[in-house]
Amino acid sequence: CTFALNLSVFLVISHTSALTIRVAGVVKDWVVVLLSAILFADTKLTLINLFGYAIGNFLKSSFHNF
Repeated sequence: CTFALNLSVFLVISHTSALTIRVAGVVKDWVVVLLSAILFADTKLTLINLFGYAIGNFLKSSFHNF
């Protein structure tokens, strides 16, 4: 699985750009959060949770380049 993942990341970057893989990672994170909230009914996602997660994702993407 690890080899297939590394190969797919290499192919995506070689055909597009590193920005594409970064955006795909952010989308994947959001899908995981929302899907887990749907699957686990006792999870309460509030607007403040989503806002904090959005800020955290933005800061992670912004300061990762430094």
